[in-house]
Amino acid sequence: MISISSKHGVTPLRIRLKADLKNKLIYAGKGFRLGEKAGTLHAGIDYLHSIDDIREEMDKFSRITGQLYYNNKVKVGSYSLNLDARLSQTITASKMKKDELTYEYDETYKADYARTALMMKAGLTLGKTWLDQLEMTLSADYTHDKITRHRMVLSGSGPMNMPLAYEEGEHEGIYLPQKYYSDFYIDNQPVNIYAQLHANSRLPLFRNTMLNLQYGAEYTNVKNHGAGAVIEDESRPPFPYDNSYMRPRPNYAIPALGTVAGYAQADFIYDDGQRNVLQLSIGGRTSMLLNLPSDYYLHNHLLGDPRINLSYTVGKKLKNTFRIGFGTESKTPTLDYLYPEKLYKDFYMLNAYTVDPQYRHLITYTNIYDVANRELKANKNRKMEAGWDLDYHGLSISLTAFYEQSEDGFEYFTQYHPLTYDLYTTLKPGVSIEGRTPQKSDYIQEQYSIFTTSQRVMNSSKVTKRGIEYRLIFPKIKPLMTTVEINGAYYQTDYASSLPLYVYPAVKIGGKEYPYVCIYDNDARNQYRRLNANIWLNTHIPRFKLFLTNFFQIVWLNTSQYKDNHDYIPTEYIDLQGNRLPVDDYVRNQIVADDGTFRYFRRTILPVKYARNNKPVSLLWNIKATKEFKKGTKLSFFVNGLLDISPKYLSGSKITQREWHDPYFGLELYFNFDL
Repeated sequence: MISISSKHGVTPLRIRLKADLKNKLIYAGKGFRLGEKAGTLHAGIDYLHSIDDIREEMDKFSRITGQLYYNNKVKVGSYSLNLDARLSQTITASKMKKDELTYEYDETYKADYARTALMMKAGLTLGKTWLDQLEMTLSADYTHDKITRHRMVLSGSGPMNMPLAYEEGEHEGIYLPQKYYSDFYIDNQPVNIYAQLHANSRLPLFRNTMLNLQYGAEYTNVKNHGAGAVIEDESRPPFPYDNSYMRPRPNYAIPALGTVAGYAQADFIYDDGQRNVLQLSIGGRTSMLLNLPSDYYLHNHLLGDPRINLSYTVGKKLKNTFRIGFGTESKTPTLDYLYPEKLYKDFYMLNAYTVDPQYRHLITYTNIYDVANRELKANKNRKMEAGWDLDYHGLSISLTAFYEQSEDGFEYFTQYHPLTYDLYTTLKPGVSIEGRTPQKSDYIQEQYSIFTTSQRVMNSSKVTKRGIEYRLIFPKIKPLMTTVEINGAYYQTDYASSLPLYVYPAVKIGGKEYPYVCIYDNDARNQYRRLNANIWLNTHIPRFKLFLTNFFQIVWLNTSQYKDNHDYIPTEYIDLQGNRLPVDDYVRNQIVADDGTFRYFRRTILPVKYARNNKPVSLLWNIKATKEFKKGTKLSFFVNGLLDISPKYLSGSKITQREWHDPYFGLELYFNFDL
């Protein structure tokens, strides 16, 4: 676990300067005592300038962040109350952005970003057996993120046709100019609210045995109050054929997502004070998504996640700890998964473009698909682990074996929809449209059938992880004033899907679209294996107030491989009438005989696709040096990728490849001033 806390309390004036290839940072902060009983106030401000690529002017980013942190400890009768409050504000420093193209096309780009966050926490220490500590945390943040653009749209291949329909069926369309300006803005205003009530109790049960209880409740709420993409003139979209800009949905139309949860954990600890410590932890968490429509599977659905851990430690100087554990975690779908935008599919029925704009005529056919999956479930992640720890005179060894599995992960699944509409492309014999606007009656009516696709989120992703993690910490090497730590892991991860595989052959029969979509039993998976070792050499030379850190990463094994166990003949197929049909003996014989329309049902996967990619052993060396001066002043310098050995190799598909990593370096400077 990485725990990050904001600077607070009484501190001297501290100034931090940091510079690397992408970031430039300056920070100043100081903590004050407001009075004997009034607590402390820490104030800090920093300026950051960041750019990912100096050749891309539009990627430059500058922001200013200010923060106030108040802390106080007061007595409430015989109890102790700890009060914390933090207020932070972030704003962009460079709103207008320019590059060569914006100058050339006379465009404007303005990015306006501001974030305000407030946190309040009160911790009451009672020291009672039935209630030792009680803590309440409240936090909220509001972000205003708005991008305003005046953008030139160019079509290099000719005029673009554009539908305007918001309803299904036949509609008039328009032709976009080859060059035009589009004015629009994107408005995001997310608000996040969080509240937690947490309590601890310590209950002595009997001799050498203690029961520690942790329990509480949480509430979160997320809502975007922004307008989303707002186009000044919808007949001049900034990104033609992008549904988010052609038919924008306001962000505030997406419902808020709330979550309420309760949790509890009981730690039974037996310590005989000699050589034996036995700890049993039993806990669980229940949660529920709020504000979901009643037709959603997760509406009022209570999720439960139990966990149990058992550890036994024996010995004093030589300590051995044996531990096992099991637990689950429910991962709920995000707002994007729960409330996706409707999908508009547009096809032209009549596309009569002429040089004279007054005689142009475009008729489109629009289908609307609701791709929201109201049957989405939470993804239940299950993990088991067993481990052993050893501690002896500064030597520490830790081994953990684990197995983790989830079968209802979220992934986008391609669905095929048969569609038939009228198409007007061939003029009737003897009909002339010169000097007038073409109409449908001028053309021969043809029926055109195709399969169109949509993407829908499904609980279909299966992930299985297994492996061993290790960590070794050696006693300090006093002559070298260096400590050595080696850690790493072996991982094997399998990614698969629980849904059948849909394949649409990319062929035409008699000049028409292929009339079938094939459905295969899917038992394919991608397997990744990795074995690495991280070596840390931490050197502290007190005489020179110098700290040196050398980090080496060696990847001994890094492989990937595609595997499957299914037949290459489908079990079912879909026709253009939407019928789902089984592959009977007649169809199977046609496939085997490689004859007729059904011969394209056979899947062909070259053996090279199953070949394993074995990357060679690689080495990475990073270094960081820190020098302390008087009054706490420090200078740090780091280089990532000082040495990078990644040999080229021959992949499973017999292609020579190599992984390239760019070195990265920078420095930090800290100043402390006693004011």
